[in-house]
Amino acid sequence: MIRPALTLLTALMGLMSLSVLVSGWVGRLGNAPVAAFSAGYDLWQVDIQRGLARQLTRDGGRAEDDQPTWAPDGQTLAFMSVRRQPFNARLPNSDLMLLEVNTGALRVLRSTPSWEDAPAWSPDGASVMFSEKGTGGGTTLLVQPTHPSGGAARTVYHEPLRNDLSAAWAPDGANVYIHGTNANGRTVVLQIDLQSGISTTVLARTAYRPKPSPDGQTLALWIPAMEGYALALWRQGMAAPAPLTTSFGNPLPFAWMPDGDLSVVIGHRLVRVDAETGTLTTLYQFEGGDLAPARIYGLAWRP
Repeated sequence: MIRPALTLLTALMGLMSLSVLVSGWVGRLGNAPVAAFSAGYDLWQVDIQRGLARQLTRDGGRAEDDQPTWAPDGQTLAFMSVRRQPFNARLPNSDLMLLEVNTGALRVLRSTPSWEDAPAWSPDGASVMFSEKGTGGGTTLLVQPTHPSGGAARTVYHEPLRNDLSAAWAPDGANVYIHGTNANGRTVVLQIDLQSGISTTVLARTAYRPKPSPDGQTLALWIPAMEGYALALWRQGMAAPAPLTTSFGNPLPFAWMPDGDLSVVIGHRLVRVDAETGTLTTLYQFEGGDLAPARIYGLAWRP
């Protein structure tokens, strides 16, 4: 009697999936892998298990929403946004916004004459780290409390060049990683102690967008390779990062998955990268409907 029972269960699950597809997105749909991304100047999320995409903001053409990052509780996204009217994607400043995914409620986290981008949520959910390019030149890394009464942002790091710092938190919340510029003008990977503010070079070679693994033991980053960039892994004690993929033309949106593998957006595909073998497996094809012509930017997995 086991086989008929399984067949009935499979049929019921199929009907449930069909019901969700017809009626639209309902709540968080359990703990299925969910990725947030930006396409066509709007934010989206996709439930990988069910193959369902949901548009979260609807201001494309009148605003630019990009670089979503999940709060640790999986309820809120922080993102960079240009929402002034008339909309111009080349305006010299942007804001940080918070979006409650289930309700659609929006709140401005930070709005200044500067350009704020590359938000990253702290592991404890109390603050968002971001990069700010001011009118006076240079780039500053700041941490802003997310509670309305949390106070002002504090400076973590400043670089005289207007570079994209793209910082990432260590899982313990005590340190952050960035690609910064050393005294010789070379791009290197730095670790910044948030309590002391001291920055230490952890990888003295060209690499971009370092992101620590969920266990904090490995950095994934882009390194120059051939005529482009390869996704690579580096651990303390390694002489150099080990390439995990072949070379791509440019660094692509990528993120660690909750299960410890990596994911990268290649064209209109969301691809899993096995962290041990580098094997690529397509998780989702961004095609059809509003997603068909849009380039995919940003990538973050719900905890």
